[in-house]
Amino acid sequence: MRAADPVENWLTKIYDRDILVDLIFRTTGRRTAIGKMREFASHTVELASGLRAALGELDSDVRIALTHYSPISDTLHSEPLEIYPFLGSYLLGEAIDACGADLALHGHAHADTERGTTPGGIRVRNVARPVIGTEYTVYDLEENR
Repeated sequence: MRAADPVENWLTKIYDRDILVDLIFRTTGRRTAIGKMREFASHTVELASGLRAALGELDSDVRIALTHYSPISDTLHSEPLEIYPFLGSYLLGEAIDACGADLALHGHAHADTERGTTPGGIRVRNVARPVIGTEYTVYDLEENR
């Protein structure tokens, strides 16, 4: 294992060969990785819980789940594995599958794949401009309905 201090003086990256295995956050000289990671994980759980509640309250003919972060890894394949946790979470996908949607849209991941599917079969599209290559795109909601 080796440690690398990037230009950010608040972060240390721990590698096992070439694979990033840990991020250690430092504040005022103390390492607080566990606290920061717990905070990060809690934030993800809160986002998924909020999405589930919002989708569950919808009473409409069409449901579109719009998130900033990716609900699946299918649309992250061009990104480095070590940053997947910062680009999305399967918990969002579980919320979408639990409540149902005709389509899920997300951005945030800029070097990725446009199309994917949740484990429950809901279509997911990464609409980040660098991915779709234009200002907007049109999706057919009747497709596979």
